[in-house]
Amino acid sequence: RTLKAPFVRDARLDCLKHCRGAEQNRVVWCPTAEQLQRPEFLECGSEDDSKYTEALRHFQWHWRRGEPVIVREIKPKVSWKPEVMERAMIEKRTKGFVGGRTSDGPDDGLVAVINCGEGGSTEDELFPIKQFFKQFKDKYTEAPLGQLLKLKDWPSEDDFHSKLPRHYYDFVSLLPFQEYTNNLDGPLNMCTKLVPEIYLPPDLGPKSYIAHGVKKRQPPNDSITRMHDDMSDAVNVLLYSTKTDGEGKEDLDVGAEWQIWRRPDKRPLMDWLWANSKTIGYHDDHMDHPVHDHANYLTWEDQAKMAEDTGVHGWTFVQHEGEGVFIPAGCVHQVRNTTCCLKVAMDFVSPEGILSCLTRTAEQRTLPTNHAHKEDKLQAKLMLLQSAEWACQAIKDEKLGKSRHAEEQEKAASKTANTAASKAAKAKKARKI
Repeated sequence: RTLKAPFVRDARLDCLKHCRGAEQNRVVWCPTAEQLQRPEFLECGSEDDSKYTEALRHFQWHWRRGEPVIVREIKPKVSWKPEVMERAMIEKRTKGFVGGRTSDGPDDGLVAVINCGEGGSTEDELFPIKQFFKQFKDKYTEAPLGQLLKLKDWPSEDDFHSKLPRHYYDFVSLLPFQEYTNNLDGPLNMCTKLVPEIYLPPDLGPKSYIAHGVKKRQPPNDSITRMHDDMSDAVNVLLYSTKTDGEGKEDLDVGAEWQIWRRPDKRPLMDWLWANSKTIGYHDDHMDHPVHDHANYLTWEDQAKMAEDTGVHGWTFVQHEGEGVFIPAGCVHQVRNTTCCLKVAMDFVSPEGILSCLTRTAEQRTLPTNHAHKEDKLQAKLMLLQSAEWACQAIKDEKLGKSRHAEEQEKAASKTANTAASKAAKAKKARKI
C-alpha cells in the first residue's frame, strides 16, 4: 500500500514494487495526495516541476492501459461529518423540495431514499432526515434489521454548488490531476471544450453518495451499487466513514469494497451473466442488458465461479476514508459499503477514454426505447469534434505565435544591426574631424 520510493521512469517496475495486489496484471498504483501535489507556482524545469511531470506521466501510463488508480491520504479542508451534512440539508434545502420529490405533508424534514434492505429496490421513499443520519452515525446498530438506506440525489448535480458552496470548492480543489478532473478548464478534460453558449454540456458532477452499510453480508439485503459501467471516466472520493462494524465494534478496515473489471473482459463477463443471471446472489428477474440494467451484483462465490468458467478476474480492494478511486471509462464495476459512507464523485472525459465512451453510446442505442439508460447524455461524438477543433486552433495559434516571434526577432536583429552601423559611421566621422 505504501509508496515511499521516488517516482522512476520505469513506471511498471515502480508499480510492481509499490502497488496493491499480488498479481502483476491486477496491481493498482496507489500514491499519496502529497506525492501528487502541484505547487501553485512552478518554474519550468525546477525540481518540483520535474516531480509533478513524472507523476502525471506515471498516471497516464496506467490510464492508457485502462487501469484504476487509488490516491491515498486526501485531506479536505472543511468538515464532511454527517452532522454537518444533516444541518446543511435542513437549513439550505429548497422549501417543499426533498431529494428530487415534493413533499405532500406539512413536515418538510424528509428526504428521498432507496431502501437497499428490500433487495436493492430502485423505488424511492420519503424518510426523515434526522433519522437517516442518526442511523448513519456510529450507533447504526439501532437501525431495524434489513433497513439499509441510500440517500438519493442530494444534493443533485446541478445545485451542489448553490446548496453547499464551501464543500463544492473544497472537493473540486482537492482532486488530483486537475488537467483531467477540473470541469471548468482542465486541458485534458474533453467536456470543457463544449462552449456553453452554443452547446449544453453534460452534467458531470460533483455527485454525492451517502449510504448506510454493514460489514456482514446479508443477501439480498445489502448496501450495494450494482454492476455497471459509467458513461465517462470518474474519480470517487470517500470523505467520511464510520469506524465500526455491524456489531458496533471499532474496525479500521471498513469502507467501500470495490470490484473493477478490465475493458477487454466486458464481453466475456456479459456472456457469463446472460447464462447465469438467475443463479447469482443479487439479480433482478427481468434483464434487458446485464450491465446497463444496473441489476446484478456478484458475490465472492459468483466471482469465483465466473473466474473458473471464463478466466476473468478483476481488481478487488477496499476504499478507506480519505482515498480517491479513479475509474476508467468502459470498466465494469460494483461497490459494496462495509460501513456507513459519504462519497463524492466527479465525472470527466479523457482523451484516453473517449473511445470507450463512444462504444458505450453505441451500446445504448440497442437498448429498448423505454430503458432508463438509453439516452445519450454525454454527447461523446460532439465532444470529440469540438476537442479536435480546439486542438487544431491551439496548434494554429502556436504556429502563428512562433511566426510572429521569429518576425519580431528578425526586426530586433535588423534594428540592432542598423544601430551598430550608425554608431560606426558616427565614430568614423568623428575621427576625421
